[in-house]
Amino acid sequence: MIFISPELNNFKNCIDFFKSDKSNTYLKSATELSDTGNGNSCVKNDDVYMLSVENIQKFFLLNRIFKSREICSDECKKKRCKNNFEHFVVDAFYANFNHKIKMFFLIEFKYIDLYDKYEISDSGIRKMDEFLSEIKDSLDDRKFDKLDNIFSKAKDAYVKEHSYRIKLKAYETVYSIMPHMYREYCLKENIKVNMTKFKKFLNENEIHYILVYDFNNPHKNEVRNRLKKIKQLPCKNDAKNIKSIRDFTFDTVQVIRGTKGFNNLVKDIYVR
Repeated sequence: MIFISPELNNFKNCIDFFKSDKSNTYLKSATELSDTGNGNSCVKNDDVYMLSVENIQKFFLLNRIFKSREICSDECKKKRCKNNFEHFVVDAFYANFNHKIKMFFLIEFKYIDLYDKYEISDSGIRKMDEFLSEIKDSLDDRKFDKLDNIFSKAKDAYVKEHSYRIKLKAYETVYSIMPHMYREYCLKENIKVNMTKFKKFLNENEIHYILVYDFNNPHKNEVRNRLKKIKQLPCKNDAKNIKSIRDFTFDTVQVIRGTKGFNNLVKDIYVR
């Protein structure tokens, strides 16, 4: 006789609930999930579908997370709290229930050159550089160098924050969104919730964090310089220090490139 834990059964039903949504709010193709919003997609694959964690947070959890929070100050007792409780979350979630050890995949898509320190998906750094170019001729060399130094430090801080967010997305998805998602589904279906057992259930199975990236290839005459830059990095396979988040939370952390890398990942997931 095979014993199936209530947490496993309920979590499978929870995932199926989001997959079966008739409005197609939560289940999206890899192409849709990897769309950066400016017409660029890291992956071109309309056959593989995964859950949009961002939409689960936005349409199913955001108000519930807010309402479930404890009152944090006297001000909260007087009027609606104005703090934004939106979490940083990964783009996609996929669950493999086909084995004794269940495998959960958190997938983040980035359309950037991970090996270019100052290329990030936010436009902030580009605006800094554009502003410097505009005022360069209006300042003497001493003042411009001073301002350029200030901007360089600001850009470094900006890049570091962006890298932290990539890591934070994985942590918040595991420690906040997944438990909230499970809890709210159970409450919706009038299922008794035991969060202690659910957290234990998560820890007993595998959690994998996958960063999928792509970007516009540089011109041919820039390839050699770019390869040289990659070789000078402390670890050319550890883009933006992503693998530093590998600990007891994640069984593997992978950085893969484009549609080909993603399709190979999908094949690997299916044969496990």
